[in-house]
Amino acid sequence: ARVAHVDLYRIRSEDELPGIGWDEVLHSRHVVAVEWAERALRWLPPDHLRVTLETREGNRRRLRAQATGPRSVQLALGWVEAAGLQAQAS
Repeated sequence: ARVAHVDLYRIRSEDELPGIGWDEVLHSRHVVAVEWAERALRWLPPDHLRVTLETREGNRRRLRAQATGPRSVQLALGWVEAAGLQAQAS
């Protein structure tokens, strides 16, 4: 699958989203990675995977994935399986 990256850091308002092609990207067949997604919460699809990176001691990072629907649950479980990890429900 192709990946589309959207960085919302510089938008001042959700009203700017149509002008940057938000609808076209979300309705494409791409995997869409959105930075600063909290600036567009109303515009996110109901079933999405929220991924956050947390800084840990040293150079370590913790990746957290929060699924919001059945499709995103399957995606997250696929990541866990591919990485040989164990899922933690919260």
